[in-house]
Formats: sequence, C-alpha cells, structure tokens
Amino acid sequence: MISQANDYAVRSLIFLSQQPPERFIPAKIIARNLKIPAFFLAKILQKLTRKKIILAARGPKGGLTLNKKARRLTLREIFGTVDRVPVIRKCVYDKKF
Repeated sequence: MISQANDYAVRSLIFLSQQPPERFIPAKIIARNLKIPAFFLAKILQKLTRKKIILAARGPKGGLTLNKKARRLTLREIFGTVDRVPVIRKCVYDKKF
C-alpha cells in the first residue's frame, strides 16, 4: 500500500515535470491544482528539497522546480525520501509471466 504522503509526492513531481524547466512554481499553486492540503504538501516538499530532488527559491518569483530530469527519478528514491518504501508482499505480475 502506498501512503498518502508518497502519493502526494509523486503527483507533485509529475506536476513539476510538466512545467517549463526553469520555471519555479509556488507550493500553493501545486496544492491548489492537485487538490492537496497545503500544510501537508509543504512538509512533503521540504523533504524533497532536503534530498535535492527539487529546488526551492524564495521571493516574488520563487517556488519549486525539479532538480533532476523526471525520467532519472525512481519511486524508491521518492518513497524513501518522503515516507517509506512500501513492502510488496505478493508478486505484482500475473502468474502467466
């Protein structure tokens, strides 16, 4: 099971990946667009910033942007940063494989 925090982190990173590379997006814009509680999202974004997955800038043109190419990010890296890596207890592939 994926935690709510991990879900919000992935959705936020997808949102940032769809923005122009040099554009900083305010956290409240991310929260509003994704319908995520701003206070909870702020905690998640702070963790992602500390691990340098995203960059933060203060000021009138401040906000957040990806620090890496989206395709270089792994769920393991995101989940390990935000909450925890979920334990998968059974095979995710169909028995045919």
